[in-house]
Amino acid sequence: VCAERTGASTWVTKYPGLWACLDELYDHYEDPKFVYLVRDPRDVVLSFKTSNIKFYHPYFSANRWLKEQRRGRELLEANPDSVHLVTYEDILREPERVVEETCEFLDLPYEEAMLYFYETEDAKVTSESSELLENLSIPIQRDNFGKFRDLLPEEEVALTEKLTYDELTYFGYEPVNDRARLEDLALEPEATYERLDRELERAARKRQWREAPREQVKRHLTTSFTAYMYLRYGVLG
Repeated sequence: VCAERTGASTWVTKYPGLWACLDELYDHYEDPKFVYLVRDPRDVVLSFKTSNIKFYHPYFSANRWLKEQRRGRELLEANPDSVHLVTYEDILREPERVVEETCEFLDLPYEEAMLYFYETEDAKVTSESSELLENLSIPIQRDNFGKFRDLLPEEEVALTEKLTYDELTYFGYEPVNDRARLEDLALEPEATYERLDRELERAARKRQWREAPREQVKRHLTTSFTAYMYLRYGVLG
């Protein structure tokens, strides 16, 4: 419907909520196609510690990654012909090959300009809308992976690997810790992780307000307006 209204041949979305309705998509569309992107969970955990996306403690972000990848693995194994698996690391290392193969999978013409997305006006405008999107205006950072090795504490790497081990290895990532050590690693009660997460959140919010006050004011106003519209009218206008 969206494609028809705009005169386009294809409709594409990256809405994360699709994880919750994959079965309905197969019921509704005759031949849906999914580009399934996977990133090293240890780098995901590192990113979440500073990204202001709900959870900060590795216990919760690792479990979130695990839940999504289990669902993605089920999708991949049940519908291999309609799912194209791409790793974040391959995009950085070999962007041209990955983009060409993705276009072929989607039956879309490949254009070299796709590799220079950061030069478009839309990318520049979007990158200025939020700190989380600022990288849209720069070329692909080919070495922007594996940073957990230097920046994530050893105990957090071990915790992440313990929680995600099966999916981590399934998608080709090499654990730093051997399986025996991870099996011997004891988990704390979830309430302990919840307390630690609240402490990390408070520290992160203080840092964010101190380092980027304009960004935080913009987020606060946007969130407040959204809440007001929902409470006042029950829907977003």
